[in-house]
Amino acid sequence: MKNLTFMAALLLGGMLQTTGCIIVDDDDDNGGGGNPADAGIDELGTAAMSVSWTLDPGCPDDTSAAEVIAQNRSTDEVFVDIYNCIDGGGQTAQLPLGAYDVWVEITNDAGDALFAQSNAVDVNLDTDGAVETVTIPSFLVNDGFFGLTWSLVDAGGAALTCAEVFSGGVDIVATNASTSEAVVDVFNCEDGAGVTAPVPVASYTLVVDVLDESDAALGTSVPRDEDIEFGNQLVDLGNFEFTFQ
Repeated sequence: MKNLTFMAALLLGGMLQTTGCIIVDDDDDNGGGGNPADAGIDELGTAAMSVSWTLDPGCPDDTSAAEVIAQNRSTDEVFVDIYNCIDGGGQTAQLPLGAYDVWVEITNDAGDALFAQSNAVDVNLDTDGAVETVTIPSFLVNDGFFGLTWSLVDAGGAALTCAEVFSGGVDIVATNASTSEAVVDVFNCEDGAGVTAPVPVASYTLVVDVLDESDAALGTSVPRDEDIEFGNQLVDLGNFEFTFQ
C-alpha cells in the first residue's frame, strides 16, 4: 500500500475541482526539469486513464476532492489529476507511455487535509492514444489498520517456536485514546504476522501479548502510542520480540 501523500492541491487552492489538471514532480536530476518531453519519455507516444473509485461508506462531503495520482515506475515522475470526489471517476490528461503505480487520495476542497488513501494498482500504458480503464478497489474513509510481526527468542537470542513456549496465539489490544474503547485482535502464533480488523481514525495505545493455550498472557509488550491518521491507512508497527527463559 502506498503511503505517499502528494499534496499537489496545495498549489491549486480553489482550482481543485477542475479536471485534467496535471502536475509533474520530477526527482531525476538527469531529466528535463519536470517536462516529460524534455526528458524524452514521450517519444513513443502518450495515453490516458479512465479511473473510477468507490469509497466505504462514501465521500466525506459534497465538496471533497479526489486526486488521481500516477507515478511512473521508470522515471518516478508523479502526475496528478483532480476531480470532485462525488463524481466517482474521471479521465486523466495524456501521460507518457510506461508502467505506473496509480492510487486515489481523498482530500478537502482546499487540498490541505487528507481523508483517505486507496491502495495502489499497477497500470501499463503501452498503446499510443489509448484510454486505459482503471478501477480502484473500494477503500475505507473512516477506518484504518495496524500491521505487525512477532518473534520468540531465548535469553541468548536464539529463535524459539510457538510450541516451545506453549503459545497458541498472539493478540494486539488497541485502546482508543478519546473513547477508552479497546479492540482486541487475536492471531495464530505460528503465522508470525498479522493485520488488525479496521479501527476508526484516532490515536491509540497498543499492547501486544503472547498467549498460552488458555489465552493467558505469557509475555506482554511495552505500551506504544500510535495514530491512524486517515482512512485505509496501514500503520506498520514493525516486529515485537519476546524473550523467554
